[in-house]
Amino acid sequence: MIELYVLLGLMIAGAIIAVEVKNLLSAVVAVGIVGLGLSVIFLLLKAPDVAITQIVVEIAAVILLIRATLHRDIALKPCGSRPFGALMGTLFLGLA
Repeated sequence: MIELYVLLGLMIAGAIIAVEVKNLLSAVVAVGIVGLGLSVIFLLLKAPDVAITQIVVEIAAVILLIRATLHRDIALKPCGSRPFGALMGTLFLGLA
Protein backbone atom coordinates (compact mmCIF):
# COMPACT_ATOMS: atom_id res chain seq x y z
CA MET A 1 0.00 0.00 0.00
CA ILE A 2 2.93 2.31 0.65
CA GLU A 3 3.94 2.00 -3.03
CA LEU A 4 0.66 3.58 -4.07
CA TYR A 5 1.27 6.57 -1.82
CA VAL A 6 4.80 6.99 -3.13
CA LEU A 7 3.57 6.86 -6.73
CA LEU A 8 0.73 9.22 -5.92
CA GLY A 9 3.21 11.68 -4.43
CA LEU A 10 5.39 11.39 -7.54
CA MET A 11 2.37 12.03 -9.75
CA ILE A 12 1.33 15.08 -7.73
CA ALA A 13 4.88 16.44 -7.89
CA GLY A 14 4.99 15.84 -11.65
CA ALA A 15 1.69 17.64 -12.15
CA ILE A 16 2.86 20.63 -10.11
CA ILE A 17 6.13 20.74 -12.04
CA ALA A 18 4.26 20.55 -15.36
CA VAL A 19 2.13 23.54 -14.41
CA GLU A 20 4.85 25.68 -12.87
CA VAL A 21 7.83 25.16 -15.21
CA LYS A 22 8.45 27.72 -17.96
CA ASN A 23 10.17 25.37 -20.42
CA LEU A 24 7.57 23.52 -22.50
CA LEU A 25 9.74 20.48 -23.08
CA SER A 26 10.21 20.03 -19.34
CA ALA A 27 6.45 20.31 -18.88
CA VAL A 28 5.87 17.57 -21.45
CA VAL A 29 8.38 15.30 -19.71
CA ALA A 30 6.64 15.96 -16.37
CA VAL A 31 3.27 15.03 -17.90
CA GLY A 32 4.86 11.83 -19.20
CA ILE A 33 6.04 11.01 -15.68
CA VAL A 34 2.50 11.46 -14.38
CA GLY A 35 1.15 9.07 -17.04
CA LEU A 36 3.85 6.52 -16.33
CA GLY A 37 3.04 6.65 -12.62
CA LEU A 38 -0.62 6.13 -13.38
CA SER A 39 0.09 3.07 -15.51
CA VAL A 40 2.26 1.58 -12.74
CA ILE A 41 -0.57 2.20 -10.26
CA PHE A 42 -2.94 0.35 -12.58
CA LEU A 43 -0.49 -2.56 -12.62
CA LEU A 44 -0.29 -2.60 -8.83
CA LEU A 45 -4.09 -2.59 -8.61
CA LYS A 46 -4.20 -5.72 -10.82
CA ALA A 47 -5.61 -4.04 -13.93
CA PRO A 48 -3.03 -4.88 -16.63
CA ASP A 49 -5.37 -4.20 -19.55
CA VAL A 50 -6.01 -0.65 -18.38
CA ALA A 51 -2.29 -0.19 -17.69
CA ILE A 52 -1.34 -1.28 -21.21
CA THR A 53 -3.94 1.04 -22.73
CA GLN A 54 -2.74 3.90 -20.54
CA ILE A 55 0.91 3.44 -21.45
CA VAL A 56 0.18 3.21 -25.20
CA VAL A 57 -1.95 6.35 -25.18
CA GLU A 58 0.57 8.15 -22.96
CA ILE A 59 3.51 7.31 -25.22
CA ALA A 60 1.62 8.48 -28.31
CA ALA A 61 0.54 11.70 -26.61
CA VAL A 62 4.01 12.49 -25.28
CA ILE A 63 5.59 11.86 -28.70
CA LEU A 64 3.10 14.18 -30.37
CA LEU A 65 3.57 16.85 -27.70
CA ILE A 66 7.36 16.68 -27.97
CA ARG A 67 7.19 17.01 -31.75
CA ALA A 68 4.82 19.96 -31.43
CA THR A 69 7.05 21.58 -28.83
CA LEU A 70 10.26 21.18 -30.83
CA HIS A 71 8.81 22.24 -34.17
CA ARG A 72 6.55 25.06 -33.15
CA ASP A 73 6.77 28.48 -34.71
CA ILE A 74 8.68 30.94 -32.59
CA ALA A 75 7.46 34.01 -34.42
CA LEU A 76 3.80 34.79 -33.91
CA LYS A 77 1.90 35.27 -37.12
CA PRO A 78 -1.38 37.13 -37.37
CA CYS A 79 -4.47 35.01 -37.83
CA GLY A 80 -5.07 36.43 -41.31
CA SER A 81 -1.92 34.77 -42.67
CA ARG A 82 -3.35 31.32 -41.91
CA PRO A 83 -6.85 31.20 -43.40
CA PHE A 84 -7.19 27.43 -42.96
CA GLY A 85 -6.31 27.62 -39.27
CA ALA A 86 -8.69 30.53 -38.74
CA LEU A 87 -11.46 28.64 -40.53
CA MET A 88 -10.87 25.47 -38.48
CA GLY A 89 -10.75 27.44 -35.23
CA THR A 90 -14.00 29.21 -36.05
CA LEU A 91 -15.62 25.92 -37.05
CA PHE A 92 -14.45 24.24 -33.85
CA LEU A 93 -15.75 27.08 -31.66
CA GLY A 94 -19.04 27.04 -33.57
CA LEU A 95 -19.52 23.34 -32.96
CA ALA A 96 -18.67 23.61 -29.26
